[in-house]
Amino acid sequence: MLQDRLCKVADWCEEYKVVINPDKAQVIWCSLNNRIVKDSTPEIVFDHVLIDRQHELKYLGITLDRTLSFRRHIDNVAVRAQKGINLVVLSVIDYGLGILSLSKTQIDRLERVKNAAMRAVLGCTKDTHVVCMRYTLDLASIRVRHKVAQAKLYLNVLGDPRHPLHENQGSIKGNRIKRGSSWLAEAEDSLRKDFFMELLNELKQMNVLTETLQPETNSDFFEVTLDVAEGIKAADGTALFKSHVKTFSKRKGYVASFMSKVDKTAYFGIGLHFNHSLWTLDGANMLLDDSNEHQVYLE
Repeated sequence: MLQDRLCKVADWCEEYKVVINPDKAQVIWCSLNNRIVKDSTPEIVFDHVLIDRQHELKYLGITLDRTLSFRRHIDNVAVRAQKGINLVVLSVIDYGLGILSLSKTQIDRLERVKNAAMRAVLGCTKDTHVVCMRYTLDLASIRVRHKVAQAKLYLNVLGDPRHPLHENQGSIKGNRIKRGSSWLAEAEDSLRKDFFMELLNELKQMNVLTETLQPETNSDFFEVTLDVAEGIKAADGTALFKSHVKTFSKRKGYVASFMSKVDKTAYFGIGLHFNHSLWTLDGANMLLDDSNEHQVYLE
């Protein structure tokens, strides 16, 4: 696949008289298999020139390793930031932050570098709490800065139909090899959590309680389980839930639909089901009987 694409690029360059120097190009094979470091891999050629294979390479300031863990990139960022500890280090840390999928260990390492810089700027000792320094300098934690950077990039992609990733909005994202999810999927997850937390809080204030909320077969589909209610309260809660989800979504710039098929070409549909129980006036469950093998009320 990659070789076919490169051949097409080479043909295009020849047709339009564009010159690309393949001697400056590099290729990296990404895998979690440590044997791939020594194993022979298919040769990649551009315009009859063999492309040099590397186990890590730098592109636009981002160091890519074969597992896409960004460990070497974070090492480089930490070293560069520590060298300029008395100067501005956030520009070094923030560069490319949104497209990285980082582990807690990596975020904590960058946090320690930033904390050292804050102490140098404020002249604080090591026993000064980081929350106080963040408040004084009006700085967010690295974890928050990471999530905000991802969200900003995601919204840029969302607002630009010409962006090559624009068609990926709402689709199932490919997994990043080492971290397990791409930055695009992480950004969607963060924005989705903020959206649904606010929605659930508003529903709670309206006495519409939910037990579960989870994505279904596609990232655009969600299953919600409403809390147990009696008789007309259950019907009212269902109607109120549906109405408020539509209103809330419109307020946030989205369109929520409960149609069985929002797209005639879609493989999956949307449905509704009820779970019922029957109780006697004295509080006994008429659908459950522990006295027989199947625990079903038979009378």
